[in-house]
Amino acid sequence: MQLIKYAICILMMALFLSACSSDSAPINNTSNTKHESVTGIIPETTASKNTSEPYDPIRTGINVTFAETEDCYYWLPYFGDRIHYYEKAAGFSGPLCFKPACRHDDQQCDAYVGIILCGSLVVREGMLYWIGSGIGDSEMARKSYGIWRMKTDGTDRELFGQMDYEELNKYQYQVGYLWGDHYYIRGEADTYYSDDTSEIAYRISFLRIPVSGGAARLLGEYTAMPAHSRLLLGPGAVYFWIYGNMVLEDPVQESRLSILKWDMVEEKTEIILDRQEMKAYTSEVRLHPDSDQGIIIAPGVFRSEDPDYPGDPMIYRLQDGKLLPWMDFSESIFDRVYVMAEGLLLIHFRDEKYPGTDQSIHEYELLDMNGHKVSSGTIPVGFLDIDSDSQTSLSFRYFYGGIRQFFVEADSWGEDGGNVFHLIRYDVMPDGLQETKLMQYNSKLTD
Repeated sequence: MQLIKYAICILMMALFLSACSSDSAPINNTSNTKHESVTGIIPETTASKNTSEPYDPIRTGINVTFAETEDCYYWLPYFGDRIHYYEKAAGFSGPLCFKPACRHDDQQCDAYVGIILCGSLVVREGMLYWIGSGIGDSEMARKSYGIWRMKTDGTDRELFGQMDYEELNKYQYQVGYLWGDHYYIRGEADTYYSDDTSEIAYRISFLRIPVSGGAARLLGEYTAMPAHSRLLLGPGAVYFWIYGNMVLEDPVQESRLSILKWDMVEEKTEIILDRQEMKAYTSEVRLHPDSDQGIIIAPGVFRSEDPDYPGDPMIYRLQDGKLLPWMDFSESIFDRVYVMAEGLLLIHFRDEKYPGTDQSIHEYELLDMNGHKVSSGTIPVGFLDIDSDSQTSLSFRYFYGGIRQFFVEADSWGEDGGNVFHLIRYDVMPDGLQETKLMQYNSKLTD
């Protein structure tokens, strides 16, 4: 069971390649196409009208499995299989299980999540929700696959909404975000068979499942080569973008971007950007629907010494289905950008290394949405004192948050191959960043 979950997460990490395209078509007409197929309008009479949830800066990342209450943070570590907590006032942290004498190393632990969808952990009205499975053998896991919940104090764990386990294999769910009365899910399948048994090489699906459980409903679909895709939640809408090579037969890796929008009020899927040509191999895009600038599309990498991976120093705005230049960083020293809830975090990788590692020092600059500098300096890495004897390298995976406080998911590893995953909070102070190590997870300690 653990292997299934790992395979799902590994697939999600690996999809930085390319995708394909063609004319759009309804969902029920994808069986014979070899190129991109996009859904049209899908009426749904039972759709939720709940569009009141605000834009959530935490749930904008590709893998973010992190939730917050007034008293605690909750976190599912990357490749982890247990929910961890951090009590803000006391600074206590650990697996969210309080069974007497529990070692937190088997499926009997209350913090165990089974097959987890990255991004699915969320707090609502004093309850934690996630998509996973229960304990037991493979057959029990199949019967207990679905939407789970328990109180934020780690009690009253229950299967709240059962889901069809076969759909996990059919769609290969990757990320699920709870919004309104539904989980919105990104699925990416290597191969599948259509109704007439024709094999499709690759499929990227956009789905929703009621929080109370049930079958998945397809909102949008591309049949394509492997591509990079993400979900983003916004007031009254869920966005789904697909990025990669859109032409199977084309030997030139022509990078294109498409964006779908599911409107919760109108109850339809709309294509708001269709196969927009981008610079080659720009593998990361961020959307920001809640700023004054509308949706912001920012390449992850500004520049590269490799001519085959040129990057793009421009950040764009999406307006009326067209990309418009917004900020130009061609003269900047910075290499990468992350779009935060209230601004932009720019990163520059110095030639110098962090002590005892092979990782470049990360110089940063934090800007507000008008391009004004809020803070600058180097990102501290105090967590390197953990297992420092075997420490050889580290990686910052995800940045998310705002210009006053932001969070980083990072991992470090040594010669023994064991990974230590970290959740770190940075408070933006007048003299730089104040680092707080919230939680860590050692992959060597879990089966």
